[in-house]
Amino acid sequence: MNGYAEKAYEAFGRLDVLVNNAAYSAESDDAAVKAQFDTNVFALLRLVRAVLPNLRKQGSGTIINFSSIGGLISYASKGIYCATKFAVEALTQALATEIEPFGLKAVAVEPGYFRTSFLSSVASGANIAPPLAVYDETPAHEARAAFTQYNGQQRGNPKEGAARKWEYVADKGLLKGKEKLLRLPLGMDTGGAMRELAAELNRTAEHYEDVWSSTDFKQ
Repeated sequence: MNGYAEKAYEAFGRLDVLVNNAAYSAESDDAAVKAQFDTNVFALLRLVRAVLPNLRKQGSGTIINFSSIGGLISYASKGIYCATKFAVEALTQALATEIEPFGLKAVAVEPGYFRTSFLSSVASGANIAPPLAVYDETPAHEARAAFTQYNGQQRGNPKEGAARKWEYVADKGLLKGKEKLLRLPLGMDTGGAMRELAAELNRTAEHYEDVWSSTDFKQ
């Protein structure tokens, strides 16, 4: 317990509510969190900053930022990785609006589980918070086991995924003539997750309509 918590207990005798206004995975150390954000978010920003001046001058170009199905839905045991991909989603959405006046596009590519070595790295302990025995037989550890079992069984074909990304930029193949939207979902799992998320957001908005509609100044 840090000094601030001790002071609160001394002042009030008890704590009933904890509000975490800033957050990172409490059970992965700062260095691991920073390393993943540096690779997944800050490296992306550095590259965007590096190319934008020339793209603005030429008045054309597309910036592809790799998000993930984990940029739509966060999963047990992968909260930090998913948080980086949520950040990519937010940055890309803002970037697309900022660079549109210069004739530029930004797209968040959202692959699902493709048959690559990514899950092998998860099984080895990369891109995932260290296991804690206290979470045995909980969804967190069940998710870890599922990642290992699923490795090599992913439905996504990397060659087809790469082809769709090229077609988005080149206006060819399945993407020819299609309006190029902000997000490019790839994989049946991502498409399904996107629809589930849309339905959940709609259900939440309807469920709390009397709540969110009560908080504005009365006209």
